[in-house]
Amino acid sequence: ETARIEASLSLTEGVKLSGSLDAGKNGKLHLVNLLLLWYTIALKFELVNRKLNFYKKSIKIPDGVTSIQDIFLGCRSLINITISKNVKEIEYYAFSSCSHLEEFIVDPENPLYTSQDGVLFDKNMKTLLCYPSGKSGAYTIPDGVTNIKGDAFSDCDNLTSVTIPNSVTSIKERTFYACFNLTNITIPDSVTNIEGCAFYKCTSLTSITIPNSVTSIR
Repeated sequence: ETARIEASLSLTEGVKLSGSLDAGKNGKLHLVNLLLLWYTIALKFELVNRKLNFYKKSIKIPDGVTSIQDIFLGCRSLINITISKNVKEIEYYAFSSCSHLEEFIVDPENPLYTSQDGVLFDKNMKTLLCYPSGKSGAYTIPDGVTNIKGDAFSDCDNLTSVTIPNSVTSIKERTFYACFNLTNITIPDSVTNIEGCAFYKCTSLTSITIPNSVTSIR
């Protein structure tokens, strides 16, 4: 006689995921079958969760989350996101292709991250981590910022102009990748290094002045 094992997982959005499999003779459940069952449910959870997030305009990260990876990848309807106090890690590609994202909001109690004018920084405002892809117009990076993370401005289609402060010494790889409407960028004399693909696919950037301080262009 063959028994059938079922399991389910309920989501906060009112969606319930379930799966089942035959346990084998006498109802004995082999480990490989159990793993297969939970893998099926986990895969369904991932697909449904992505679909639910895809259409949301505003998302608040729960306090129980400590790491943000690629769950919001391609959420083109997302306009703003609130990062909770317990988030300790944000992958560089976490918000890639969120083309309408205009604002990061960070819980003041978060010890590692902060935001200013909707832009994501480290807590000390020394590193610019991510500029929202949907934010439009000109932007002046705050004085005191020393590091711009690679890909920080990538795919920012509505960005037209950027002013970099004298505190920045390096423009990292792919920093302004595919900023199609970027027409002007001011590079200060403090910059000594420009890494690969920093301005790749900036098709509206017809000219750029590289200061004499730059000694390395990859």
